[in-house]
Amino acid sequence: MKSDFELPSMKNVSNSVSYAVTGKSTDPDCAVFGRGSGVTGIVGGALGLPPEWTEKKRN
Repeated sequence: MKSDFELPSMKNVSNSVSYAVTGKSTDPDCAVFGRGSGVTGIVGGALGLPPEWTEKKRN
């Protein structure tokens, strides 16, 4: 039995904890490309909804 499951890297864990505590991402890629849209983005993409409907608005 083979699985493609991988544990997250320490960098990803550190970034997730930092984001949960401060509300700001420490990952430089997020500064360039933005954060993922989460479950709503995945479902919206599967349904073919426009990104404007599923992305979080910046204040």
